[in-house]
Amino acid sequence: MMSMYEPEMDGSPELGQADHTYYQELIGMLRWATEIGRVDILMEVSLLSQYQACPRVGHMEQALRIFAYLDTAPNLSLYYDWRVPNIDYSQFMSSKEDFKTYYRDAVEELPSNMPKPRGRSVGSTAWVDASHAANKMTRKSHTGYVIFLNRAPILWYSKRQNRLNPVHLDLNSLH
Repeated sequence: MMSMYEPEMDGSPELGQADHTYYQELIGMLRWATEIGRVDILMEVSLLSQYQACPRVGHMEQALRIFAYLDTAPNLSLYYDWRVPNIDYSQFMSSKEDFKTYYRDAVEELPSNMPKPRGRSVGSTAWVDASHAANKMTRKSHTGYVIFLNRAPILWYSKRQNRLNPVHLDLNSLH
């Protein structure tokens, strides 16, 4: 998709019945591609998926643009890397002491009869992002996350949030 394209603001004509069905088929293929590992198009496909009931010409053009992108990068794939990522945690604002302020009674409970670990260590990392009221029509946000086991992405998700942020509701009531 074009970087400045906003599907909710698309004012192009609605697609006819034949093109409407074709658009739905294209979105189905793109969603399948994201399920088998093409996380590089997840956000764009998720945005265009919201317009399957009444797609417009602009939505179709953007879906075809995603297919053109896939043609230029056909071998982009996920691979599983056993190595533990080298993350500099000093860049993050919080520390373990910050969590103790809110969760002072929290203790990691490990079984007393737990065997000693063998082999390499395993760590999980989660990355989350949101588009904070980016949809210009509904002011709803879009959220996504990726969870890694060591350096391997094992779970990813992108979805429009179902409700408005209360902060935006308060600001809208002032107008």
